Amino acid sequence: MRRHGLVLTLVLVPLFAIGAESLLWLLAARQVQTTFHEWVAARKAGGWQVAAGAERLGGWPFAALVRIAGFSISGGTALLPGGLSWSSERLALRLSLSSPGRLVVQPAGLQNLRLFGGPTIVASASRISASVRFAVLPFLDQPAPPEGLLITASRVHIRPAAIHSDLITAATVAVQAMPALPRAGQDQSGPSLRFEATGIGVAQEQVAALGTRISVFSFFGSLVHQVPNGTNWTSRLADWRDHGGTVAVRSLSVVWGQLAVGGSGRVTLDQNLQPAGQATARLVGYAATLDALADAGSIGSGVATAAKALLTLLARPSSSGGPPEVDVPLSLENRTLSLGQIPLLKLPSVTWPSAS
Repeated sequence: MRRHGLVLTLVLVPLFAIGAESLLWLLAARQVQTTFHEWVAARKAGGWQVAAGAERLGGWPFAALVRIAGFSISGGTALLPGGLSWSSERLALRLSLSSPGRLVVQPAGLQNLRLFGGPTIVASASRISASVRFAVLPFLDQPAPPEGLLITASRVHIRPAAIHSDLITAATVAVQAMPALPRAGQDQSGPSLRFEATGIGVAQEQVAALGTRISVFSFFGSLVHQVPNGTNWTSRLADWRDHGGTVAVRSLSVVWGQLAVGGSGRVTLDQNLQPAGQATARLVGYAATLDALADAGSIGSGVATAAKALLTLLARPSSSGGPPEVDVPLSLENRTLSLGQIPLLKLPSVTWPSAS
């Protein structure tokens, strides 16, 4: 009898464990599926256009996975001027049972993205992953991770929809968007954005002067005040500007060819709703860069000579023994980017949609 009881125990315990694991997986997968359906319904109720293909569950036993055969969304004119649209050939929603507080969204295949009413951009990558907070099952409750969206991608290829050759490639891309977080005395503080890309390649005809390789581009900034609600973007942005709205550029870093730039500053809108602001930048490799820009006709030879003379006077030896480095003031006014009193570049005009 004891032997039979032991055999029965050895058989039933694994079966019970497998059954419990299967039930847990099914509940989690169904919750992911239900949450997705509720999210789609909420977007549609808010005026968005959303379409999703057939769904299939998977991932057992370690993750709840919902595979979706095609997904698209468009709208958001109240969120961005001109709105946005995005479509993916395939989409997977993955919830790890060992870390159920965060849902991982994995687009696959070609990605079509349109922002600010501009042309459609086609992107692809060997891996794209977006991580968002998820309402966990009560019996899997864990400390909630910070709010926000984190997107990472590797081996990225980007091109306009009308062109079949890559305009930009990147080895890695990471984007982190954080919502507005009220602070003492700063109730109107807005959302922040962190972006970093490495191993960037650009089409030769676009950047003949500085070369086709950008080693690093990183940016971290936030809105000092949130943009007010409304239906007219021209009025909304003017109101935001008039109430002290600015974009605080906490840090910006670029390594492009022989040029290395690091800096911070603030950007707002002028009376014509064109970007304007001031920044302080640390430059390395400025002499070779100015010569290259002048040779390519991007700036005049006189401007390059004057800028090099000024920067040489302000430069100091690098603490690491590299090329001289210099801290310089930059300003953007009347669409003109200037180094001190020396105009460098004239930027194109920005046209905002009058109504959302």
